[in-house]
Amino acid sequence: MKTIYASLPFYNSESKQDKVRTSSVIPVHCPKEELPPFLIKLTTDTVATITSIKLVSCTGVETDITSGYFSSFPSAIASTATAMGTYIQYNGGALAQNLPLGSYYLKLTKSDATYYSDWISVHNMSSPMEKFCTIVFSNTDNIGDLRYEGSFAQKVWLDAVLNNPTHEIVTTGEERDGIFIAEKMVSKYIHSIITYVPKGIYRCLVRLSQHDSITITDEIGDTYTPDVGNITIDPPEWVEFGIARIVIRFNDNENTAFGWVTY
Repeated sequence: MKTIYASLPFYNSESKQDKVRTSSVIPVHCPKEELPPFLIKLTTDTVATITSIKLVSCTGVETDITSGYFSSFPSAIASTATAMGTYIQYNGGALAQNLPLGSYYLKLTKSDATYYSDWISVHNMSSPMEKFCTIVFSNTDNIGDLRYEGSFAQKVWLDAVLNNPTHEIVTTGEERDGIFIAEKMVSKYIHSIITYVPKGIYRCLVRLSQHDSITITDEIGDTYTPDVGNITIDPPEWVEFGIARIVIRFNDNENTAFGWVTY
């Protein structure tokens, strides 16, 4: 298999998980009502059915969630042969019953292989004490090995609140006799999110600006839809091995730029 760095990376060995490989203490976050969407690219053309899905706890206790949690199984986590190769794809969405709170990883088994997700932390995000921003993003076309056909969209929960904004003034005009005469001024208002993420989620988000459909929901439920190309991620600050501090900056479509012109 090939690891696809989408909302929830999977590996063919537990030793490749961020928690094991880099001792990262930051997991992939999700609410108790749903799991992050994910893609797994297989190295074979064989389409095989997932036979079991288990949550594995920090102490190694396995909870079988194969039945009762997904509204349609095995079609909810389907293996499909495409022109890009064979993929196991899970589109996310509300589960039939809530996941137990705590830290786990997913263990997917099919007839000839087992796959292991990065560690996830399941939260009660309906609690006022839990503050998360959510980013849902997809693209009209596939991006590298990211296959967006079949209604796939990524969804990432960030342990953060909407941070302090900034702005930029763009002025057009000319200078006459040492005095600048403004003909047009546009004020641009920029939002930001500052958060800490593991290496796998950083690799997921680094391609965010290449997507043409992005919806950001802040900690109080307000939504923002940046124009294409109007979301950026600053180069990361690696505060610890495997833990990145990232700054995401974005506009809010037509609610962002306000112009003034002379007549």
